[in-house]
Amino acid sequence: MENKNNNNAEIPYDFAIEEDAKKIFQKVPDSENLFFTDSQYELFTKLSNSIEFSFSGPTSMGKSFIIKSFIKKVIKNSPPENIVILVPTRALINQFSIDLKTELVELFERYNYKVLVNSNITDIVLEENYSYVFVLTPERLLSYLSQENTPPIGFLFVDEAHKLGNFDDTRSVTLYTSIEKTQKKYKGVKLYFSSPNVANPEVFLKLFNRKSKNSFSYTDESPVSQNLYFVDIISKNIKQYYAGTEINLEIPESLSSINNDIDFIKRIGDNQNNLIYCNYKNKTVEKANQFIEQKTDFVPNKEVMKAVKNISEYIHPDYYLTNLLKKGVAYHHGKLPQAVRNIVEDLYKKEYIRNVFCTSTLLEGVNMPTQNIFILDNRNYRKEFNTIDFWNLSGRAGRLTKELEGNIYCIQYDNSWDNKEIFKKEKIELTPTIYS
Repeated sequence: MENKNNNNAEIPYDFAIEEDAKKIFQKVPDSENLFFTDSQYELFTKLSNSIEFSFSGPTSMGKSFIIKSFIKKVIKNSPPENIVILVPTRALINQFSIDLKTELVELFERYNYKVLVNSNITDIVLEENYSYVFVLTPERLLSYLSQENTPPIGFLFVDEAHKLGNFDDTRSVTLYTSIEKTQKKYKGVKLYFSSPNVANPEVFLKLFNRKSKNSFSYTDESPVSQNLYFVDIISKNIKQYYAGTEINLEIPESLSSINNDIDFIKRIGDNQNNLIYCNYKNKTVEKANQFIEQKTDFVPNKEVMKAVKNISEYIHPDYYLTNLLKKGVAYHHGKLPQAVRNIVEDLYKKEYIRNVFCTSTLLEGVNMPTQNIFILDNRNYRKEFNTIDFWNLSGRAGRLTKELEGNIYCIQYDNSWDNKEIFKKEKIELTPTIYS
């Protein structure tokens, strides 16, 4: 027996039953039209049934979506418990807290929860009938732990947990210390780790003497298809990398006359959403200005002009970002005021502007999925990419709710790419050695 959908296309009856069943069981808590993918549902179920858990997956899997869905479930617990979301940067504090306040506002009001980002308890007016979701960096969590009479922490969720394995970053020790001290101060705290592209996420549980069997790794495939290309502007050569295999491609006639990276981005990314990675902030400004040197037919809408007005009043009428926005281009880096970054991110997500030149803020987990990502350097400032950073950045290509395919273009225009082994996307094993 067969069933017909709204387009009169016939589908097998058993498939229709399976689809209806998934809509019942895989419905996101407290949502009307959101449903987990199979892998998301599997992860959410395991996460919900554990008091300690570690999971990893590609950026496109929607890990922050899983975390927020988990919070929706946790805040209904009785008695209520306070939650800490531990993020690596202040930019992520801002992004995560805004997302929570926007998306979960009704639930927070119903169950008497508030979102707080300040670790100084003297600045927090604690109310008897409220519980709290704290979004903190490791430094702010340590400040919170050092104070007396702080509300007890019931859940600690560590986002971007792979930072624990970054041997060259002293902040990894700070992260480790904040988690360890939380365990000691609040016995029985429930502990969770989220990380990108790590084949052995159980390592984080072992690090804190937790049950390593409670882990989930989704590194073998991505929920969106990602096409990786290495484009050598100098030698007019294009290679595609698929499942660790290098494939030489013929350059189309339309691309044979391209002589620089900006021309390539304009030609390939025309009328699409493009993130262009540069390895330091001055370069984002330089490349963005090169991009608008050629005439464009972009016409800013009311939202863009409102953003121009707000930035002009906030910084200066002649601030050069405003001229870029009028032409559909922006830059995004960690030195920008947070309010300006918020404006750029919002315009890009709504597709009011379609080209953003950015630095490693995206490596820190800033949520800006895109159709195309163009990588102009294989370094984070002066440090060469390692595999996990490269794929964490590349994972922004493809948007699960909009299109199931994204493109990554690594562009060589000055002999800057030495290490192409990172393209092979082998499973990434972390071996943190802190205090071992």
